[in-house]
Amino acid sequence: MDSINPLNILKLLKMDYEQDFQPNDSPSDHDKLLKALIKDFLDIHINQAGSPILAIEDDLQYELQIGMPTFAEFENQGADLDYKKRAVRFWSNAIIKKRRSLSSVKALFKKVTSVRQLNEWERQVEDGGSRIDKLKALRLETGRQFFLTKQKPHVVEDIDIRRWAVTANREIGLPGFVASSYWVSRFKRYYGICDCKITKFVTEKYLQEEPDRKKSADECVALVRSRIQAYGLDCLWNADHSGFEYEMRPARTLDLVGAKHFLALTRSENSMTHSYTVMMCVSPGARKYLPLLSITLQEDRGVFGPIVKRTMLRASNLHVTASTGKTTKELVVEWCEKVFFLQMDGHCMFLADPGRRLPIKKL
Repeated sequence: MDSINPLNILKLLKMDYEQDFQPNDSPSDHDKLLKALIKDFLDIHINQAGSPILAIEDDLQYELQIGMPTFAEFENQGADLDYKKRAVRFWSNAIIKKRRSLSSVKALFKKVTSVRQLNEWERQVEDGGSRIDKLKALRLETGRQFFLTKQKPHVVEDIDIRRWAVTANREIGLPGFVASSYWVSRFKRYYGICDCKITKFVTEKYLQEEPDRKKSADECVALVRSRIQAYGLDCLWNADHSGFEYEMRPARTLDLVGAKHFLALTRSENSMTHSYTVMMCVSPGARKYLPLLSITLQEDRGVFGPIVKRTMLRASNLHVTASTGKTTKELVVEWCEKVFFLQMDGHCMFLADPGRRLPIKKL
């Protein structure tokens, strides 16, 4: 395939559009977005065509030789910079200032094939390594920075990977390396890195308390098991609350590129801002669950209005309360007094999440 020159492509595009459009000093956001899409498309085809533009940041396979389909095979069969340094140092024989014979070097360094190769290695050692050595060093240093950062764990984006690679190249000195988006995508594929949605934000204090939290959890499990053996399964109860929305709706939608506002239709605005919480209590014993179900409805002032009181469903197996948001401490105490304790005939062991809304001391 012939090489691709992006400047020739721009020249051809200019000939097609110059009669209908004129450039201005401030490109729009749509122009910048389309430019980025076209550039990524061209970069892929330029690299496939063998153009020297992206050769300096080619695939992390580092232009493998024929018969070496994987980078692992290349690393095993090739010679890294440290190996070249030791071979060149042994060949130079600085003690007597006379180079050793090729046969003596090959006897100790099996990857050496000729004096020409040793001369090439000597030049590469003086330059700080070959292009392949420098690409590998960039990958290793960037990967080290990534894994060190994720141990915290900090948020990492593509721009961070580019910054680490460019910073590392100041010491490694690979000419023309700019850590392009193509190189970053190959780097992420090599290490199995993908873009993930953050499921939980934690503080440094949370991470520092992780060993103590695990120890406390193990002690709790041991205590519960001992109590179960002593009192049986019928005395064990576990409770937790789950929040639900009146109308389930997706958080994302498809729309045209460049739009600033994305509207979506709903049956009721009130159903988008109000929710309800259900308190469930189950047991591994014979009773399985409580006969009463506790539901907390979200109301602006934490109390039911006259219309809600008049139209609300009333059932013998429902205990309904109101709150401005999630379940409060007072509602938990009320649930224990009016629902849970009334259903217990004797001693019981109550397991619940000791969060901020659960007043363990009051219970």
